[in-house]
Amino acid sequence: NAHPYTSFRLLPAPEEKYKEGCMEWNSKMVLKLNNLIVDEICDPYYGCRTAHLVSSSTDGYQLRFHNAPIPETFILRPPPGKEGSTGCIHSGDQVLVEKFEFMSFQ
Repeated sequence: NAHPYTSFRLLPAPEEKYKEGCMEWNSKMVLKLNNLIVDEICDPYYGCRTAHLVSSSTDGYQLRFHNAPIPETFILRPPPGKEGSTGCIHSGDQVLVEKFEFMSFQ
């Protein structure tokens, strides 16, 4: 049976995998699709379906959920008008999800 809604979990980024406490504004995270499928080849912490930003020539960017060896990391930003927000993100807060781009300076 199909569910009438989809639910997600916000998990800390791989480098902070077992961090406890709340998810804070401007923190790095992985967006996990909650599903009931258990697959032994999935990551035991992140599961089988994590978000990845995919470029499409016709639709721009889309958020897709699939299994990958390293989950893609995003940053949770406050919406316009609340740019200075700090502390914990609470249930019901609107967030902007930005792809985290690692920059290496050599």
